[in-house]
Amino acid sequence: MDDLPSAELLSRLEDVARRAGALVMEYRPRLQVCRKDDGSVVTQADIAVEHFLFDELTKLTPGAKFIGEERPLPQIAAGDQVWIVDPIDGTDAYRLGLAYFGVSIALVRDGRLETAAFHNPFLDEMYLARRDSGATFNGREINVREAAEIDENDFVLGPSNFHRFYRLDLPVKIHSLGSTAEHLALVADGRASCAFGYASVWDIASGVLLVREAGGLFRFLDGTDYDIAEHLSGRHMRRPFLAAAPQLWPQFAESIRWRVRIK
Repeated sequence: MDDLPSAELLSRLEDVARRAGALVMEYRPRLQVCRKDDGSVVTQADIAVEHFLFDELTKLTPGAKFIGEERPLPQIAAGDQVWIVDPIDGTDAYRLGLAYFGVSIALVRDGRLETAAFHNPFLDEMYLARRDSGATFNGREINVREAAEIDENDFVLGPSNFHRFYRLDLPVKIHSLGSTAEHLALVADGRASCAFGYASVWDIASGVLLVREAGGLFRFLDGTDYDIAEHLSGRHMRRPFLAAAPQLWPQFAESIRWRVRIK
């Protein structure tokens, strides 16, 4: 089967993401929760939704590799098509009955992010992006914030333990919604000014493309650009990232200071 044109692929990806979201909500009243070896929470919904996504996405692009949080990592070669999936980003929020979680999906072709979807089924939010074609929220084109300066009303998102390792020399508060993919989607939509944190590739793949296609920057805090082709091993990110509008990015980067350096 030939590759689908990117616009048609994105349309089909939206359908897959919506069906995955429906499955997420179907499991919510009857969750079975356990902890993985690294201490993180997993439910039977995470596993079932990832199986569903594997089946559906590999039908869309036969021969593509698949990176998911709940399965062994494949060997990736240059030129591979790779789906990167987090079946439920924000599992803690999901199991606690909170609102901020969702299905995160992205496709890498030739080492570049090609298409992405983030779907929060609880809030009925669908974010989509296609390389060089912009980003949308529920069908509406979105852009990062246009404000030139940061003030006390800016909505800034980061990890819940931010205060233990960093300080922010700005008149804003750091909020954590529990889903890195949601954080990045909100930056792309201009509702949040900045998202900061550490993550694995499945946490951020959809959000990186959303932010960039909405006109924002996604870089490491030291200013180094993020190249997803270098991060397909599944290892946890060792340096913090920062996502924001281009005019706000340096203001945030210059204002975040280490308290204790994470090793």
